[in-house]
Amino acid sequence: MKSTSESVEQHPSSMSIGGGVETLLEPSESELSGVDADDVQADVHIEGLDSEAHANPRATRTTDLVRLYLQEIGKVSLLERDEEVAEAQRVQQHMELLTLRNQKAAETEGSTLAIYVHLLTTEDQLKAQLSHRPSLERWAKAAGIESAALKPTLAEGKRLWAELANLSVEELATVQKEGTRAK
Repeated sequence: MKSTSESVEQHPSSMSIGGGVETLLEPSESELSGVDADDVQADVHIEGLDSEAHANPRATRTTDLVRLYLQEIGKVSLLERDEEVAEAQRVQQHMELLTLRNQKAAETEGSTLAIYVHLLTTEDQLKAQLSHRPSLERWAKAAGIESAALKPTLAEGKRLWAELANLSVEELATVQKEGTRAK
């Protein structure tokens, strides 16, 4: 019967130490011939001991979501007081326009404006359900109108809403996108 140390194949860079326990030694010059020094350095990496990370602790990457969030929000500039007040006023104006539109649509049930509000509500519901914008066909089907009538109804409803709010259609589009009244 062979001993444990005899049954283990000996690698030139390993050495058997009592009872078959093998310890890796540094490779010899002959083993490294034809190997770049960069390749040898790339193989030696100890987790958590990155030299760049120690030189600049802010350069370290993390998987801690809270820390990531805090690092990211630190990159965003904050609004000045007057900018915040202006944004709040724009949001209030937008909310008032939405309230006015919805009141007029409720008063004139069956009107183009009421159908327009119904179409927008249906689109919002579909977006929430699907997690993306619905196709025009799907939107029309869910709203209970013909696909061919969808675009003209949307255009007419937008025109009526702009008229109601004393805005041009372009200004209304800005209000809808940004929540602001165009200047």
